Amino acid sequence: MSFEISEGILIHYTKTPGETVVTVPEGVTAIGDHAFEDQGHLQSVMLPASLRTIGQRAFTACEHLTSMTIPEGVTAIGDEAFIGCCRLKSVTLPESLRAIGKEAFAWCVQLERIHLPDGLTQLGGSAFYYCKMLRTITIPEGVTTIPCSLFYHCAALRSVRLPRRLTHIERSAFLGCELLAKIRLPESLLVIESEAFYGCERLRSIVIPKQVQSIETGTFRMCERLGQVKLPKGLLCIKDRAFEGCVRLTGIVLPEHLTEIGSMAFMECERLQRIALPAGVQSLGEAAFERCFRLRSIKVPRGVRSIEDNTFFGCERMRHVTLPETLTRIGKEAFALCGRLRMVTLPDALNDIGQDAFLRCSDLRALMWRGSALPVPQMFEEVVFDAIVRLTIDGRRGQTDDLYRVIGKQYAAGEEEPAFLAFVSQHREALLSDRVGAGDVQSVQRLLADGAPIGDAFLETLIAAAAQEQAKECYLLLVNEKHRRVLFSKEARRI
Repeated sequence: MSFEISEGILIHYTKTPGETVVTVPEGVTAIGDHAFEDQGHLQSVMLPASLRTIGQRAFTACEHLTSMTIPEGVTAIGDEAFIGCCRLKSVTLPESLRAIGKEAFAWCVQLERIHLPDGLTQLGGSAFYYCKMLRTITIPEGVTTIPCSLFYHCAALRSVRLPRRLTHIERSAFLGCELLAKIRLPESLLVIESEAFYGCERLRSIVIPKQVQSIETGTFRMCERLGQVKLPKGLLCIKDRAFEGCVRLTGIVLPEHLTEIGSMAFMECERLQRIALPAGVQSLGEAAFERCFRLRSIKVPRGVRSIEDNTFFGCERMRHVTLPETLTRIGKEAFALCGRLRMVTLPDALNDIGQDAFLRCSDLRALMWRGSALPVPQMFEEVVFDAIVRLTIDGRRGQTDDLYRVIGKQYAAGEEEPAFLAFVSQHREALLSDRVGAGDVQSVQRLLADGAPIGDAFLETLIAAAAQEQAKECYLLLVNEKHRRVLFSKEARRI
């Protein structure tokens, strides 16, 4: 073996053919940066008692190292010191150790156990990144911050003990810890950053400490077994995707001081049945409750001025919606596929309804308009309904009577308005097909009477459709129309 040593620093190691075991001589106080990097043949390295520091990338990609004992007296392990030591299974750290650098043990994919000494105060970001065999860890009491991506994709990690004086959990700290079922957050905690527990699939419950004011972006995203969440009273914000994909979450109590619910915050919480929005909420982000299939009702608080695109898209069991008088906008597909929604009261301040806002709300039968002014037809352009909706003004049926579905769109207009008549004329066959399918005999009768007669071939198509849909009254009406035409034709030939 050959070492280059200068003033106690081992600067470089030169490989000897066939050598797999190396003993670093006494007197060396530091393993220099890159000293053993890419020495994939080494299976064991014995370190001297004189050692005090291990430099950056000192043992990077020593692929055949299986264990490492770091002697007492070492105080710091540098950035990426053991990154990519893919066969390293166990590491013994000294009680003298105070700092572990960034990515120090990243990609040590077979590392199963490591004991962090009580005197440790500093952990670098991603220090145990993708240590997918690591099963348990206790963070020493001197550590106040869990740095970003510390245990990123430690898929076998089941048990973590956090220090009592912890104040920060940084971004992606436990992302992808699939087997982590339980973790106790200390009361000293102030901040949980974005995606901190993203993809912790086995996590079943969490209590957020009282000093935390915000659940950041994606913090508990895709925690598929998370069923119980306790939020602190002082919480102000739930940011984008915070609980997206928490499919076991059935209910959550939102604190009274909450002001913001971000985009997709509870998207695809498929079992969420109940949630009360506090009076102080002023913002509901896009798709905030999209595909919450079991959510049954929602009351939007007064502070909300706009329901953004897709906010309640696909809430299939939603039956009741209460909108505030202050609401001015309902975005695109905001209530699309809310198939059990039966009635919506629109506030007087509302002046904008986006495209497909009520798409396929097949049970929707009444839109209550609170104000005294009729909504102009343009307001409903490209707003899609899948049923005839009776628009009621101040409890009375208004002049704007029927909303028709056609070619993926529906328009509303008063029957006396030229725009309505032009619309009916242009799309008459499509409207007839739609109304026959719905069994709406009154509309079919009116559409047959208005305008020029429809062609015989299309009439036969309508008769067949009515028979298939078992729309008996429509079928009889259309057959009578066919017979009337036959008789009229015979009389015409006789004359």
